[in-house]
Amino acid sequence: MIYVICTNKVNKDNVKTFTDAAIEHARLSLQQDDGCIRFDISKYNEEYNEITFFEQWESKEMLDKHSIRCKSSPLIKIINENRYDKNIKVYEIL
Repeated sequence: MIYVICTNKVNKDNVKTFTDAAIEHARLSLQQDDGCIRFDISKYNEEYNEITFFEQWESKEMLDKHSIRCKSSPLIKIINENRYDKNIKVYEIL
């Protein structure tokens, strides 16, 4: 089991665009990517403009396949263009 926590810092002017793309990305990941068990997006912290993704995957291999698919995703382009920083942590549950 793999957990991914991705904290995104977003400028206030970009929050809606970022959040809309992130929600659609999460929905499609759950529908299209084998092994995606859960993909939640937190409400952003208004003081720090942080939006966090919480993902749960069956395996590292399935997460890797998801990552390959995302490289060509127009939603990822929107997400990347509308954040100014991110911190990703991947945890393997033993």
